[in-house]
Amino acid sequence: MWNHFLQTWRDNMCEYDEARSTNNLGCRWGKKILIVVNKFHALYEQLERTPQSGTAPEDMKGEAIRMYENLTNGKPFKYEHCWEILIKNLKWCSKEPTKTNDSNKQKSVNDGDSPMFFQSRR
Repeated sequence: MWNHFLQTWRDNMCEYDEARSTNNLGCRWGKKILIVVNKFHALYEQLERTPQSGTAPEDMKGEAIRMYENLTNGKPFKYEHCWEILIKNLKWCSKEPTKTNDSNKQKSVNDGDSPMFFQSRR
């Protein structure tokens, strides 16, 4: 699967380092991108579960971006393009609530064999 991602990434880049491997791509995904996207998506889900009357999805996305920037001391949400792809993936995105407790957070629909799996310890 990561070979497919690497080839797609190379096809979409104008210039790239030939030495970049599937391992490099997987590490960047798991250690950086997915953590940020999950944090943003949790904010979006919060708004989605308690929508104000007349609120459009684009309005909720804009509010989630503002909430993310407030939560991260002004850091912009740089991975909107990744989030837009992931929200269309049924395995990653679920209407089921995200399981949380003080020591562990995990999306309830994912398994450890998927690159979309995320688990963090606080």
